[in-house]
Amino acid sequence: MVKDRVSVLVTFYNQEQYVDKALESVLSQKTDFGVKIIVGDDGSSDGTCEKVNQWISKYPGRIELHVMDRGEGEQIPGFRASRNG
Repeated sequence: MVKDRVSVLVTFYNQEQYVDKALESVLSQKTDFGVKIIVGDDGSSDGTCEKVNQWISKYPGRIELHVMDRGEGEQIPGFRASRNG
């Protein structure tokens, strides 16, 4: 078994339509080492997390989902991953 040597962070916020392309892009890379995908979701209210969970089901152990919840209409102070750019 090949150990994970690289972690790829992918962040989403209400980007359901981009999940497939983004995760497929990472998983299609040919490497001779293990790659783990860490998905950070900033509290999406569309189907982003459901879409990511479908990928987790297809690739168990290769993808992790971490969700930062946000209340409806609530401003959360501090740094959020989706603000990278």
